[in-house]
Amino acid sequence: MRPARLKGLVLAALLAGASLAIPGYAEAVPVEKTLPVGSLSTSEAVPLTYSWDQDWFRRDSYLYNHQLARVCGALSSTVYLQDSGALTRLWSELGGQADSIRDYHYKMVEPEYKDKSAYSFGLMDLPGGRTLVLVAIRGTNGQQEWISNLNMADSTQRKQRYHEGFEKSARLLLQDLYDYLQAEGVEPDTACFLITGHSRGAAVADLVGAFLDRQEPAEDGRVYAVSPEQVYTYTFATPSSCTVIGERRAGLYHNIFNIINPEDAVPELPFKGGSWDYGNFGVSLYLPTATKLKGDRERYDQLAADMSVTFSQLTGRTFKPMPHSEDFARAVKNMQWVVGSVEKFYKRRGKLGHSGMVHAIEKTMPVTEDGQQTGNVAGITEVLQEKNPEVAQAALNMHSADTYNAWILSEEPHKLYMRGTPTLCRLQVTAEGGQQTRVKLLEGQIPLEITLSLPEGEAVSAYKDGEVSQQPHSVDPELKSYSRMATFIVPEGERLEVQVKAPQEGGKIAFELATTLEANRENGLDKMQKPLSSVQRTLKPGESASFVIDNREAKEVKEKKAKP
Repeated sequence: MRPARLKGLVLAALLAGASLAIPGYAEAVPVEKTLPVGSLSTSEAVPLTYSWDQDWFRRDSYLYNHQLARVCGALSSTVYLQDSGALTRLWSELGGQADSIRDYHYKMVEPEYKDKSAYSFGLMDLPGGRTLVLVAIRGTNGQQEWISNLNMADSTQRKQRYHEGFEKSARLLLQDLYDYLQAEGVEPDTACFLITGHSRGAAVADLVGAFLDRQEPAEDGRVYAVSPEQVYTYTFATPSSCTVIGERRAGLYHNIFNIINPEDAVPELPFKGGSWDYGNFGVSLYLPTATKLKGDRERYDQLAADMSVTFSQLTGRTFKPMPHSEDFARAVKNMQWVVGSVEKFYKRRGKLGHSGMVHAIEKTMPVTEDGQQTGNVAGITEVLQEKNPEVAQAALNMHSADTYNAWILSEEPHKLYMRGTPTLCRLQVTAEGGQQTRVKLLEGQIPLEITLSLPEGEAVSAYKDGEVSQQPHSVDPELKSYSRMATFIVPEGERLEVQVKAPQEGGKIAFELATTLEANRENGLDKMQKPLSSVQRTLKPGESASFVIDNREAKEVKEKKAKP
């Protein structure tokens, strides 16, 4: 297994903003293939041209491959139409074995195991005697899966390590996958895995990719000893699956790429802020939005125009950026404060409670006596459209697999993916030994120790004795130190704890910790801004203070009091 440090460095460029550059492979000569891509808008396949190269699976799974992401987008939407064999046909066009495709749970209603998902496995012979294993997971379709989406913690009604419905589905898939590999005689040392899905399928794929990375045993105890370098996971519109930040951010999982549309509300669920703490494994890449590019409307209009060409091919419609779609996603995000917590969600009565939502789904998508599901997502959207047609249509368009496919086909990654809005943090020494100080930009001499940690206490970066150290995490605070100042960032959607400690010897040290929003091309903010918040503290020799900066809330600095 490769060193954790190397894994932690893979996506530094992805988090670096508009100058993003994804390493390519000059020696690769992909072939052009016209693939029958499943469209949810037309319920049929649409021919589109893709690059494809089996040699991709000799390369580093920890490096983002935009061409492979595009193919995964096609697979993740086509699996919705596998009832008619659409995925089998696409896999065969790529060079896979059509007779190797096995389908699971597409038509069966299984009351004894309500948290299933529909998925397909397939095989492809690769050069050198290796085998590519496809794991394509369908998104939500029908009452049973919708209710499972609400199963954050049905068994305990308390926040758990994983979203319970997604975890059960992922573990059932793992059991089926191990059975499939054994039956097909695929050995771990010759296997590569291509894992993908959209929406619910993305959340399950996110977990399956993580489970394979760490050689998770199946329910019967079997382990398929594959290394992470053999696992390629690409997901789209990914809901959250895990509440343990340190676990899901570990460098081991940086071969999992989640492509997110910030105007899509689904990736905001379950909630990431407050006491919820849900999130995804791996690294998220964000598609452009008009809001984030409001400082460069011309650039967004060009991106949207390019994307609309493919969108029209897939849907037969012209892409129109819907007003208020990002506001809708933000409103869903802010509902975390209304609902309160996982525990309150289960206790709450009415439309925002678990029982009320389950009842609404059962009413909208009833199941007949012979086990047939007579409704689908259209039933829920009809209810939304009655209340606010514009917002409902925006929500549907922004979440559609067709929209995700059109975006990633329209541009190369350095132009396409946006950076979120980090909180910029400045820690400045204002007085030392009773004397006022002035800032000097002499690197590495601030007279304090600084440790930046995830909420569970796992350090991600630190400054001590003139040196900055960075742990292998995708949360890179970009800590820098100067003679009387240190700066760092809290990336969008993250929360960091900041511990500041004075040296054992010397006089008192006073400092200010202030935050502001980053001004960049994506968010269109002015370069000069007033601080969002600040705190002042004075430390005696050897004394320390801790603070929390949360980029999921109001971005305020909050002092963390020591427990008695």
